[in-house]
Amino acid sequence: LHHDGPETWHNMWQKVRAIWTYTYDHYRNDYDYFYIAGDDAYMAVENLRVFLEGPQVQRLQEGYFDEISKKIPYRYNAQKTAKTRPRPLLFASPMMWKRKPVIAGGAGYIINKAALKLWGAKGADYFETDRFDSREDFLFAKFFADEGVYVSDTRDENGECRFCMGADFTYHFDGFSCPMDPRRLKRLFGFPIRTGIRHSSKDLISFHLKDDKNHLASLGENHTIAELMVRYHAILYHWCENASNEH
Repeated sequence: LHHDGPETWHNMWQKVRAIWTYTYDHYRNDYDYFYIAGDDAYMAVENLRVFLEGPQVQRLQEGYFDEISKKIPYRYNAQKTAKTRPRPLLFASPMMWKRKPVIAGGAGYIINKAALKLWGAKGADYFETDRFDSREDFLFAKFFADEGVYVSDTRDENGECRFCMGADFTYHFDGFSCPMDPRRLKRLFGFPIRTGIRHSSKDLISFHLKDDKNHLASLGENHTIAELMVRYHAILYHWCENASNEH
């Protein structure tokens, strides 16, 4: 897909701008939701479907303000789209950047049709069109925040996360060593800090496997993220219930 600037990770913003604009131009009326992720994310499709069809998302589309959007000062700006039906929505793992709620997009992120149309109308040809930057997730979320659409609280009913790092990271998570800065989210929005396996929801939507690369490299050749995804899939779908730990 053609995009401005060089073919490099450091130009990810222009790549993603092109992807979302192409999606708007060709598919905006064909689907209710749109998901984007890199090739180091594993998604549980069934959990994604259950989440999007569930009451939590339905309430948000009908105008409910969650713990992020109702927080002062964000709730005043969120009024811009409060009466739009369906309300534009952005789903991902939340984090803060320049005093605004944005997204940590490593595990992927989701927008609904209304959000895609907002991007097409006000973002595609106008927002940061000449910028070259690797932080496409921050910038995409900043566009929506400027328009009154803040990332939604995607935690489950137990306060556990649906968008996570890899399983090994999550298992050893101490509640602090995380780019999303859980302490800041707790201070601002009251999100409880979950550690270890309790950080990850039983209804988890996606894993970001980036931090598993170093571990895979330590195992020697021919151990890739793609291979790891197959292993995740095998475990989650009970393909290896009788296998030994070595396999």
